[in-house]
Amino acid sequence: MKKSLLLVAAFACTGLFSFAQTTSSKSQPLSFGLKAGVNLATITGNNGAGDGKSSLVGLNGGAFATFHVSESFGIQPELTWSTLGVKYKGTFLGSNFTSKQLLNYLTLPVLAKYTFAGSGFSLYAGPQIGYLLSAKLKTSNEDGSGSISNKDAFKSTDFGAVAGVEFEIPNTPLNVSGRYQFGLTKIGDNTGAGDNKNAAATFTVGYRLF
Repeated sequence: MKKSLLLVAAFACTGLFSFAQTTSSKSQPLSFGLKAGVNLATITGNNGAGDGKSSLVGLNGGAFATFHVSESFGIQPELTWSTLGVKYKGTFLGSNFTSKQLLNYLTLPVLAKYTFAGSGFSLYAGPQIGYLLSAKLKTSNEDGSGSISNKDAFKSTDFGAVAGVEFEIPNTPLNVSGRYQFGLTKIGDNTGAGDNKNAAATFTVGYRLF
């Protein structure tokens, strides 16, 4: 299933890029670009890491396309690699330890985007689906460190929502964006996993190719 999804994503990006090239000369109804940045992620819920929980810094990057319905309104689907999870510290048998739960997703948000004419600012919001590519638990203490794959402990898909703001830098193809993404479904793959959900503040820099 993972290979099939990646192939579909690759064909979708290729088709989207080809379509954008053929339509970009017709009053620019569609634009296309790349983006990269960081997530400040955590896992919410009543079965989380406890009082020592803190944000995990993860990478975020991929491609976006904007279908311009009008001068002010557009639909922007994106396809990104996104590292979510949580970091926490604690004490076990008198030994201090630090753990990181890393969750790597292929995410597809579909955003409704409103641009304020002449300002460069846009607001956007919409649903997001993520497919879990890998999961790893890393732990370190005074005696050393180690990691294990624990993908089986998590659901393969994650449904969430996104809301944020973007600023197009004048006279450049660059934009900067800040958003908050929050899970709508539980990420644990068993009944004892609590109501844990993903959440993250994301900051990116985008480059519009055309």
